[in-house]
Amino acid sequence: ASIIAEIGGRDSLPIIQDMIVDSDGEYRRNLVEVVYQTDIRTPEMRILYEELLKDDDPAVRQFAIRGLGRIIGVQDVEYLRLVQPHLDDSDIDVQASTITSLILANKEPYVTEAEQRLRTLLSTDNADYRRLGLEVIGSLKRVERIQDIMPFLDDPSAEVRLQATQAILALGKPQMPKDVHDLVLSRM
Repeated sequence: ASIIAEIGGRDSLPIIQDMIVDSDGEYRRNLVEVVYQTDIRTPEMRILYEELLKDDDPAVRQFAIRGLGRIIGVQDVEYLRLVQPHLDDSDIDVQASTITSLILANKEPYVTEAEQRLRTLLSTDNADYRRLGLEVIGSLKRVERIQDIMPFLDDPSAEVRLQATQAILALGKPQMPKDVHDLVLSRM
């Protein structure tokens, strides 16, 4: 599929679309990834991504969310309207991708709902969900979010503490205030 996409470019899309429709499982996921990596931005690709938002495979839905962002634009209200329902996705990783997209778009009412979902992730008893929430904060690339992460440096879960440290370091690049840097190092 990647060879077809590389050689055929946009003209190969109908062939690859048929391959995606006729496949399942890991092969289907790999085909969708190939299409995403080729970065084809056509109306037909948009239609395909919109269909893939309903796919049974969470990884396929994540590629569809990212692909639609490329085609429509992550600031466009149409994009936000299409991905917003995935705040309630059955897969927590798809929820996290949606939270990230909506917060980065910074448009109401989407950002408020996404921030509420992020707070829910961070306040749960499930350490994996807290870790994922911290991963979302780290991906936002907003240094002012370091204060949201600091309490998790004392989390009972080692994985959560590690993710908190990684998120702070990611947000602190290229310049982290010295007091924050020293605090993070003292807790490692």
